[in-house]
Amino acid sequence: GGTGSSNKLDDYEVGTWTPTVYGFSTAGSFAGGNVVGHYTKIGNTVNVWFDCDGSISGASGTFMIGGLPFTSHSAIEAVGQFMWDGINTTNGKVNFVLYLGGSTTAMSIFESSDNSNWTQLGISNEQIGIRAQLTYKV
Repeated sequence: GGTGSSNKLDDYEVGTWTPTVYGFSTAGSFAGGNVVGHYTKIGNTVNVWFDCDGSISGASGTFMIGGLPFTSHSAIEAVGQFMWDGINTTNGKVNFVLYLGGSTTAMSIFESSDNSNWTQLGISNEQIGIRAQLTYKV
């Protein structure tokens, strides 16, 4: 409401971004029919929403989703909510979270179960659909 610099909303931005699905060890090739991302940035807080439908082949390692519009803060991690279909998980794993570490523009998915540690979800040749939302600091 005020006119002084400490009272101004100094950074407000909305836009689109293109999510990329890939493997951390070997990127592979993702072909998507519906790949879209939107963001709102207010100050140092970014809200992103995305939808990825398609298939991945030739990928290996950790399942990654990259292309975020801004690099995350170096010391602040974030977790987000999502739903998916077609993604292969480790047998017995029942807990899943979208995870963003510090100083990066790529997210991964962690999985766990009762009395087990969190591990990063691996990627293989698969048909996927994922919709997600994440709020993070820059």
